[in-house]
Amino acid sequence: KSKPLFYFLGDSITEQAIDPAKGGYIPLLQNMVSRSADVVAHGLSGYNTRWVLKYAMPVVEEEIKSRTYTPSVVTIWFGTNDAVIMDGSRAEKHVSVENYQENLVTIVRKFQELLPSADILLITPPHVDDEARREHAEENTGKFKGVVDRSHARSGMYARACVETANKIGVPVLDQACARLPGARNPELYLHKYTNMHI
Repeated sequence: KSKPLFYFLGDSITEQAIDPAKGGYIPLLQNMVSRSADVVAHGLSGYNTRWVLKYAMPVVEEEIKSRTYTPSVVTIWFGTNDAVIMDGSRAEKHVSVENYQENLVTIVRKFQELLPSADILLITPPHVDDEARREHAEENTGKFKGVVDRSHARSGMYARACVETANKIGVPVLDQACARLPGARNPELYLHKYTNMHI
């Protein structure tokens, strides 16, 4: 019998969490469960749910159908890029709340179709540190100098939408927007000094 397999699919938060040099949580998990389970992670920096459906899910579907992987647990962590400010420095990534929810449902349903016995966990966009984003925006050049791309208010809106979607379709959800640790301004808690999102 094959070992259980944890399958992480997400944006840059997942991508950076794969890096053992940065102390990412995914290598830590691999070390903890190496005897009893396998871990596979796909981190897609900059991706929103629209791009996931268009570019990533066909590849994921082929991997699963070909039995390259047969995940037992799937985590889906998107929304940080969907929630960018519409007139901010990364506006091309914006996805409306309504479309974000529809896309999440489509992604989850596809995994349920491919893996009917797998457990699926949705994870909300995390808290956004507005001060850190303003500091980061000051390093932009040209017309985007000082123009922020994200805000706590918008990220919170998408986090609530993710929770609502999870409840509606009956899958568990981890609310990272409200699970903020004490001392969260401490840069040592994060993998990137300007995001205070990558953990």
